Amino acid sequence: MSRRRPERRRGAAPVPGNGAAVRALALGLALLAPAAPAQDIDSINSGEYTPLAERPATPVFFHGKRLTLTPTALVDGWVDNYQCHRNLPQVGALEIVFRERTTRALELIYAEDVAKAWVEGPTVQLEKVGPGAQVCLKSENRVLSDMGYGIHRLVAGPFFQRFLDGYFPMEVRLRIRYPAERLALWQIQPDDHGLVIDDKPGELTIEALFEGILEMEVFFEEKEGG
Repeated sequence: MSRRRPERRRGAAPVPGNGAAVRALALGLALLAPAAPAQDIDSINSGEYTPLAERPATPVFFHGKRLTLTPTALVDGWVDNYQCHRNLPQVGALEIVFRERTTRALELIYAEDVAKAWVEGPTVQLEKVGPGAQVCLKSENRVLSDMGYGIHRLVAGPFFQRFLDGYFPMEVRLRIRYPAERLALWQIQPDDHGLVIDDKPGELTIEALFEGILEMEVFFEEKEGG
């Protein structure tokens, strides 16, 4: 079977949703905070993906995510998503926002040290976030597409932590479970720039520590006879 590299589609950076201040699109984090953390304003990241060589002295917001590619997902593109967040900013109100057209069955599984947490449309709303806050949720997301020539493209992200107009450090650990008898990893974008990648048959793990906006594309190819 002949292969050719699918043309990568570069989407625009996340922008506020219609009629909702500081609501960010997709799998990012929008913070309803009165002010950014204390930091030299000239050093605040404006959105460019920037890997961090050293871990900051203060705890970094952590986003752990597990995506499961079932045989059905290879047909309809809907992937099972389970994700948890910790080291959340201590703010009065915070929201985790998904793209509405590609999200369904969003459910809050666990919330700790948060005064109030609930699902509202394609978002999870949090109020009075404490220092030990942790949140876990699950959903189904249409993030897998058939590119032809036996190639499947998975989009993960964008991942970011934003206060007003600035982007601050965060850590992402993404696990992708896939049917090893049918698929093999073919390519990851943005290559290995600041990413720690561990690919085992049936499970791919990608870790990143960065500022700005990170959006990943993971390509799998169908195995012969798979």
